[in-house]
Amino acid sequence: MPLPTPKVIQGFGARQQVGQICVDAGCKSVLVVTDKTLSSIGLHNKVLASLRECSIPFAVFDDIDSEPTIKAIESGRRAAIDCDADGIVAIGGGSVLDTGKMIAASARHPTWPMRHYLQKFAVVGGKSLLMINVPSNAGTGAERTVGAVVGNSRGTKSPTVIVGLHVPYVILDSELVVNAPKELTAWSAIDALSHGLEGLMADVDTPLHIQ
Repeated sequence: MPLPTPKVIQGFGARQQVGQICVDAGCKSVLVVTDKTLSSIGLHNKVLASLRECSIPFAVFDDIDSEPTIKAIESGRRAAIDCDADGIVAIGGGSVLDTGKMIAASARHPTWPMRHYLQKFAVVGGKSLLMINVPSNAGTGAERTVGAVVGNSRGTKSPTVIVGLHVPYVILDSELVVNAPKELTAWSAIDALSHGLEGLMADVDTPLHIQ
C-alpha cells in the first residue's frame, strides 16, 4: 500500500506558508476545507491571507459537522469542481482531514459515482488532487494516513483506504493549539493513546523504513 511521505513543515504560525507552498507545488486554484467552528473563529484566516498574498485563487468549504458524511463529501466535491481546484488545503481535526481526503480523491474523477470511493479500498486511478494538511489538534495522525472514516446513508461509520492519495505537504502549526480548550487537549491525548494501543494490538504491520 503506497503511503504518503510528506514534507513536514513545523513552527509557530507555519500555516502562513501555505500560499508559497502552493506556488512551489504549481497549484493554480485551491479549495480550503475546514469546519464551521474553525471558520467562525477565523482560525483559517492566515491561510487565506497567505493565498491572497501569493495570488492563488481559492474557495472555502466549511459545511462539515462532527463526522465526515457522504453529503458533505459530495458538496465538497462540487465546490472543488466549481473553483477548478487542483489542490486541497485541509485545516482542522480528523473529521476535516478525512473529508478533505475524500474530496481530493473524488474530485479527480468527478463523473465516477460516489459509491466507488466508499469501498474498503478506493482506488483513485493515478493520484488524487494535491493535499496540504494542517491539523488543528494532535492525536488522530490523520494528516499522514490514507484512511478515512465516513458515515454512510444508514448512519454507520465505514472505513475507506484511499489508494493514490497525494499528500506532499503537512504543516504542524503550534499556534493552533496554544489557546485550545483544556477539554480538547485532553481528548486529543486520549485519542493519541487509543491509536497507540490500536497499533500495538493490530495483526498487521508497516515496515519501519516507510513510517
